[in-house]
Amino acid sequence: MIVVDPIDGTRAFADGDARWSVSIALVRAGRPIVGAIAAPAAGERYVAFAGGGAWRNGERLRIAPPATLAGGRLAGPQPSTGKVARALEMNVVPRIPSLALRFAMVAEGALEGALSSANSHDWDIAAADLILHEAGGLLAGLDGAAPRYNRRDLKHGPLAAAEIAAHPELLAAFARAQ
Repeated sequence: MIVVDPIDGTRAFADGDARWSVSIALVRAGRPIVGAIAAPAAGERYVAFAGGGAWRNGERLRIAPPATLAGGRLAGPQPSTGKVARALEMNVVPRIPSLALRFAMVAEGALEGALSSANSHDWDIAAADLILHEAGGLLAGLDGAAPRYNRRDLKHGPLAAAEIAAHPELLAAFARAQ
């Protein structure tokens, strides 16, 4: 199944904000196997292939494990993000309208963590999920499980993204903030 979000961050697009994207993923057996995110106004392209790595603008992505999340950058919806940031001594960055870009920014190391509230859809996150995974990160719900795609219900619960070793700490703080 192909999952497409033609404009992720619609309000940003309409307002002339460059932080919107086009997101496309190919899903097989409930997981993305190919993913691409293009942010044409920002000049960014992310691509990933299951088992084959992830790239941003042609450069390989590999998240460096942070020694600690303290002092790192966190993006997501308020008020949860503020609570998590205070608990982990992280810095909240201004709102990133495109959820796909928010998660892709973790994959490139521009953020140490990113959160989403409930009700994101397959088309919002499938490509970013694969890009993050192939770069050494994890996107998971409060139960710690990676999202499954192409189910009857296309909506997902709250999600957290971080480098794989740092993910449990972020997820625990996010679960407490809910």
